[in-house]
Amino acid sequence: MNILELATTDRRTDAAGRPTYSHAEALAAATEYFDGDTLAAGVWLNKYALKDSFGNIYERTPDDMHRRIAAEIVRIENRYPNPMSEEDVYELLHRFRFLVPQGSPMAGIGTPFQVVSLSNCFVIGVQGSADSYGAILKMDEEQVQLMKRRGGVGQDLSHLRPAGTPVMNSALTSTGILPFMERYSNSTREVAQDGRRGALMLTLSVQHPDAPAFVDAKLDNTKVTGANISLRIDDEFMQAVREGKPYRLRFPVGSPKPTVEREINAGELWKKIVHNAWKSAEPGLLFWDTVLRESVPDCYADLGFRTVSTNPCLTGDALVAVADGRGHVPIEELAKIGKDVPVYCLNDQGKLDIQLMRNPRLTGQQQKIFKLTLDDGSTIRATANHKFRLKSGAYRELENLQPGDSLMILTKFKVRWLVRRKPSIIGGSMKVLFGRTSRTRLMRRLHLRKNSARRVVHQLTTAEHHPDNLEIMSVEAHNHCTRPKLGVRTRCSRSRRS
Repeated sequence: MNILELATTDRRTDAAGRPTYSHAEALAAATEYFDGDTLAAGVWLNKYALKDSFGNIYERTPDDMHRRIAAEIVRIENRYPNPMSEEDVYELLHRFRFLVPQGSPMAGIGTPFQVVSLSNCFVIGVQGSADSYGAILKMDEEQVQLMKRRGGVGQDLSHLRPAGTPVMNSALTSTGILPFMERYSNSTREVAQDGRRGALMLTLSVQHPDAPAFVDAKLDNTKVTGANISLRIDDEFMQAVREGKPYRLRFPVGSPKPTVEREINAGELWKKIVHNAWKSAEPGLLFWDTVLRESVPDCYADLGFRTVSTNPCLTGDALVAVADGRGHVPIEELAKIGKDVPVYCLNDQGKLDIQLMRNPRLTGQQQKIFKLTLDDGSTIRATANHKFRLKSGAYRELENLQPGDSLMILTKFKVRWLVRRKPSIIGGSMKVLFGRTSRTRLMRRLHLRKNSARRVVHQLTTAEHHPDNLEIMSVEAHNHCTRPKLGVRTRCSRSRRS
C-alpha cells in the first residue's frame, strides 16, 4: 500500500534568525514611530507588518518593513549589471519619503510565510468566446486565486448571452447575467484576506439587452452583496437621452450584425439609473467612450491592447457621520480600517436612518478638489462630480450647483434627553434633534430589518451606541434586565453576541 505524505513546513525553520514580538510590543513601537498616531500604528500592524499564519509578529515598525523590502529588491537587483545597493533602496523607502509601495507590495515583498500578490488590482477575462460554462468557471477560479493572494478584481460581463437567448442544452434558454453576478459575488465573500473580504467590480455595457436588469440588480440588498457594479455608458446612449430618442440594445455587444436587438426609451433607463444610484448607491457609471479615448492602453488598440473593464476605485477628508459613538470621521480613516461601519443617513423617504457603509476603501488619488461655501459660512470640499441632495429630494453634482440652491444637509445635535423624534427642516438644512431613545430605535431598525417581532436592541452599558455595546434580545429578556429591584434598575449581565 502506498502512503501519500503531505509536505509540511516547519515555521521555525522559515523564521530562523527572525525575532518575534508580542502585539503590545509592536503596537507600542509603531505608535512611537508614527508620533503617537495610534490609528496609523494599528493599521500598519494589522495590514502590513510581517507575520505568519500562526500569529507571530516579526516586525515592530515600518522601518523593519522597509529593511525587508529593500533586501528583497536588492536580491533581484543583483541578477543584473550595476545593481543598486540595499542602503540606496532603503533610503528611498525610509520614512515613506520618496517611494511608497501599494498595500500588497508592502505586505508581500520579502515574506517567506505566504504567497501574496505584488499587484493590488487586476482586470480578468478570457480571449475569444467566453460565453460558456467553461469560460465562466475559469474566470471564477481566476478571481478566487487572485483574491486569496490579496488582489482586487474587475471583470466585464458584456460577453454573456442575455436572458431568453436559445442555448444548445437542456435549459433551452439562457438565464442571463444575473445568476453569474451572484456567483462571482459569492466567491468574493467566501475568500478571506486576513479578516477582510475581497474587492470585486462587475461591469456591463449599456448596449447589452440585460442592462435594465443589471441596473436593478442591487435594489434587493440581499443580492450581489460581495461586488460593486458599474454600467458602461457610451456617447450614443447619452445623446439619445439628451434628444429624447430611443436607444438600441444589441447582442453581441458592438457587433455590426447582432443576433438580438430591441429598442428602449433611453430617458426612462437613465431615470432608472439615477433613481437606483440615489436609493442604493449602485450602479456606478463608466463613460466608456471617454475611457477609450483617453486611456493609455487604447493608444495601442491595433496591437491588441484595449480596456475592457475596471476594478473598484470621495475625498479623504470627507466627514462621515458614523453611528458608533465617534461622531464625524474622515472617510480616509474608515478606509484605513477597511471594515463595514454603521452611518447616519437619510432613507428614500427622506427620514433619518442608520445603515451600513460597506467596505470603505481608497479608490483614487490626485483628484481635482473644489470648495463649496454655504450661506452659514461652512464649507465642503469635494470633487466636481460629487452629488448633493437638494431640499427638493433631487441630487445634483457639485459642478452643476447654482448660487441659491438649497441643500439637504444632515446635522446631528447631541442633547441631554429626547427633544423631538422626527427630523425638521429649518432654514433649508436638516437639523435632527434626538437623544438615547430615538438613537436606539434607529439602531434597532438597522439590526432588525427582518424578523423583528418581539425582539429589541439592548444597550449593555451607558456608553455610546457602538455596535459592540448593543445586543439583540427578546422583549422578555430585556424586561428582565431592566426590571426594577428594590427601587434600583438592574443592568443586563448577559454576554454579547459576536
